[in-house]
Amino acid sequence: MVVNDTTTLRRFLALLDSQHSIPILTKGVERPVSAPALVEELRAPRSTIYRCIKDLMDEGLLVKVRSQRNLAGHWFDEYRTAVNEVRFYINESGIAMELVPAKDMASRLLKLWAYVERK
Repeated sequence: MVVNDTTTLRRFLALLDSQHSIPILTKGVERPVSAPALVEELRAPRSTIYRCIKDLMDEGLLVKVRSQRNLAGHWFDEYRTAVNEVRFYINESGIAMELVPAKDMASRLLKLWAYVERK
């Protein structure tokens, strides 16, 4: 997805500049992470973490991958980072941003299998 709307770019950069966005995104790269786990790991208020998760999801940077129930019977969601790269381009018409989607594990395994079959 390529974005070159100035308002969207400013909102996106402001979101990345928030205190918890980058830590949430980095924790969700390799494995799904829950809001309760993020609250504990980042030592942040629950409302702050949920607000940041919502904002990241609204911008397409974070996705909900599953809902689970803990031992006490309470439901919680787990999230993963939705992009591997954010690229910025500067040209004569202004600045553009491209979000490069993250490949899920199934896609990675299929690509690896295709590579192994060729050998």
